[in-house]
Amino acid sequence: MAVIPELCLTVQENRILDATESFLSFTGFSIEELQKASFHTVWEELLRIPAPVKSIRDAAETYLFTKKLEVRKVRVAKRSHNESVQFAFDEDLGFDLSNRLPYIDHLYSNGITGVAIYSAPDMILLKANQIYLNFLDEPYRQPKESIGRSIYTIVSGFKGSQVEQEWLNVLKTGKVFDSKEMPYAGYARGTTYWNTTTVPIYENGEVTYLAQAADEITEFVRNKQRLEEQAVTIRQQKLELEAIIQNMSDAVYVIDKDKNIALLNEEAQRRFPGQELRVLTDILGNAEFYNLSHERIAEEQYPIYRALQGETVRNFKMIVRLPDRQYVTDMSTIPIFNEKSEIEKVIACSHDITELMEHRSNLEHLVEERSKELFIAHEKNNNILESVTDGFFALSQDWEITYVNQHVCRLTGKTKEELLQRHVWDLYPKDGPHSIFYQKYSQAMTDRIAIYFEAYGPSTERYYEIRVYPYHDGICVFLKDISEKKQYEQELKRLSQLDLIGQMAAGISHEVRNPMTAVRGFLQLLSKNQDFLNYKDTFHLMIEELDRANAIVTEFLSMGSNKLNEQKPQNINDIISGIAPLIQADALRHDHLLELDMKDVPSLMLSHNEIRQLILNLCRNGIEAMSDGKQLTIRTYVDQEHVILAVQDQGQGIRPEIMDRVGTPFFTTKENGTGLGLGVCHGIAARHNAVLEIVSGTEGTTVMVKFKTA
Repeated sequence: MAVIPELCLTVQENRILDATESFLSFTGFSIEELQKASFHTVWEELLRIPAPVKSIRDAAETYLFTKKLEVRKVRVAKRSHNESVQFAFDEDLGFDLSNRLPYIDHLYSNGITGVAIYSAPDMILLKANQIYLNFLDEPYRQPKESIGRSIYTIVSGFKGSQVEQEWLNVLKTGKVFDSKEMPYAGYARGTTYWNTTTVPIYENGEVTYLAQAADEITEFVRNKQRLEEQAVTIRQQKLELEAIIQNMSDAVYVIDKDKNIALLNEEAQRRFPGQELRVLTDILGNAEFYNLSHERIAEEQYPIYRALQGETVRNFKMIVRLPDRQYVTDMSTIPIFNEKSEIEKVIACSHDITELMEHRSNLEHLVEERSKELFIAHEKNNNILESVTDGFFALSQDWEITYVNQHVCRLTGKTKEELLQRHVWDLYPKDGPHSIFYQKYSQAMTDRIAIYFEAYGPSTERYYEIRVYPYHDGICVFLKDISEKKQYEQELKRLSQLDLIGQMAAGISHEVRNPMTAVRGFLQLLSKNQDFLNYKDTFHLMIEELDRANAIVTEFLSMGSNKLNEQKPQNINDIISGIAPLIQADALRHDHLLELDMKDVPSLMLSHNEIRQLILNLCRNGIEAMSDGKQLTIRTYVDQEHVILAVQDQGQGIRPEIMDRVGTPFFTTKENGTGLGLGVCHGIAARHNAVLEIVSGTEGTTVMVKFKTA
């Protein structure tokens, strides 16, 4: 062994004191890298010396790995020096794995095969290419994690495996070991398969190294296994298919390109009993073929002949006439091509449909009769539903409209085409999940009970009386428009209130007015008395309040009065023109504009004073509802059989939640209002056989009085 002197490490208390320059150059480590770690870490992790420190005495042969992970064979001697210990290393210059193993070195660099060299017998990885390292689990695919490590560390599951036994056998016998498709289950990725060659390398008559060339063939083996499994499956399926064909109730024929019969199943043989069928003409010569119109089928139109020409024939129905019987068959044929796109054979399948055709004929007759009956019943039911004056529609369990009658179309303004098969809540979202309609319909749908309720429909702005009945596919709904009924009820309620007020007014008006008149008279006298001159303003204020109370009593009497004032033919435009200056002055006082839009209208039976009061009350309400700079409009026009008086303001409108209470006696939103003015207007309209309607929105309110012309 040649010796390079001065490859030395000096150690004290498990730390590196010093290292010779030749040692640093030899290993590639700097003194700082060596001194940064403990001595044992340098020995085991940086230099990766497999021989334990404690085993080093006078001299010991082992391996050392440089910073570049190049393996060196060295002899190590240990010498004590004062309080420190010195380790001297001599390199074996004759150690060169590449020159010693040229074949392995060629494989190492060919980029195809994984190659590794291990020491023997301790199995330390001395050298490996990246292909070999990639076979390992992480983190040992990195050279710094695997070179210089034991195979028991870097190869998962090696200990106790079949591979370990084979390696130990190579060490024992010194023979090369070849494995083909050897399974190995130690890696984290599961069972893998390998082709490997493990070669023992001798030195001085002993196995000193083990070189291994390895190829992972897992994917190849698995594909091979899959092919073998598929072959087994195909063989099994072939047997099953043959069994199925033989036991089919349909007749199956396989005809080769030369028109020889290659296969007949049992049903096909049964159809030609006692006959030996070898070629296609054996079949054609014993039968005649007709279409369902009883026309003879030419030989070239026979399905098997057509398939021999490359045509696929499906469900060809024909009548087969044999000497002793006939039957109806449904035949399908398909040509089978070889790799040259030449017809190899034809497969024909024939299903006996004789009974089916008889049943079909009977069934068609029965269906025709039942269809007529159902059509008549349907038309009868449809006529009934179309003739009822109530709306009727049906909903599926998915809320789709499945039926509507014409009355529903009139109510909604939509055609049947626009309604049918549409989702009801998509068509009418205002009546959706938070409405009483959704709640009641859902209750009938879920609980399967009949439901009755009345409700206002926001989508159509009408009141309805509704009856809901469940049936097996959903619910059916009868709805009746009761908007006019509701309006009559409200008007009747209003008139009843006015009547009650009239009775009250008649009973108490004189009892209230007489004391008020007396008090007013005494206040006037006192105000002229010299002793009370200091209270004159107070008396004046009291008299004004008494006059205001008297005016309220007058309105009270007017609203409740059932007395018919004298009515005579008059034109409402004349009454409006007469009081227009008064209304104009009131509007200007509040910084408003007045517009008159009066069309030609016929004369009506009117009470001049009451209509005058009606117009003034409506205009006063409109003026007080508007902010400065707005316009009040008075219109008259004819609408069909009515003369319309409309007073329109540009105020903020009436809130929807109080609309139903508007016109109720003593209900007012004004700070100093009495709540009697609109009630008086209702009373005057009723005495003129007219109807008062209110339309309000965010852009203002329009009050319309509809007088009948006849």
